[in-house]
Amino acid sequence: MSDRPDASGIDPVFVRFYGEHYPKVLAYCRRRAEPEAAEDASAEVFTAAWRKWPKVPEGERALPWLYGAAHREILHQWRSAARYRRLVDRMQRLGRTDPPEPDQVVLDGVEAELAREALTHLRQSDQEALRLALWEELTTPEIAVVLGLTENAVAMRLLRAKQRFGDQYRALEKRHVKRPLPVASGGGR
Repeated sequence: MSDRPDASGIDPVFVRFYGEHYPKVLAYCRRRAEPEAAEDASAEVFTAAWRKWPKVPEGERALPWLYGAAHREILHQWRSAARYRRLVDRMQRLGRTDPPEPDQVVLDGVEAELAREALTHLRQSDQEALRLALWEELTTPEIAVVLGLTENAVAMRLLRAKQRFGDQYRALEKRHVKRPLPVASGGGR
């Protein structure tokens, strides 16, 4: 098979690259966004890769580069979504006097909820460093590529993020622990 573009203009090397890396990039995006938004973000990542094809790293450096592009695209989506939510909230408050709906959601476990909540109390940079290390299972050098930082900066960020996460988790755990009611003595049958 030739590595030159065919009559349609599609580069077979890029097609192989896409086939190899798209599932991983999509999984990365799905862990950070709703399914439709994840698919949009993944498409944008590969559109950027196509535009920058001669500059896209090869081999083991390709996936961290793609994760970096996905990271930036997801952040862009989050900022856009936050602006949209603020606009909708402002519009809904105009002239509304009815109380808001309860927003309590049934969760799948106290520990998981505490961990998710503790994560939300961290800075976005700490959250992303932990996600890259734990969800994507990237090494410190790979995380450095994704975030555009030095390996030492990533190592320090991870160390501090883990400490902050632990502090937040323990604080939340103390607030959420229910003490059993005291048993009344005497008065039995």
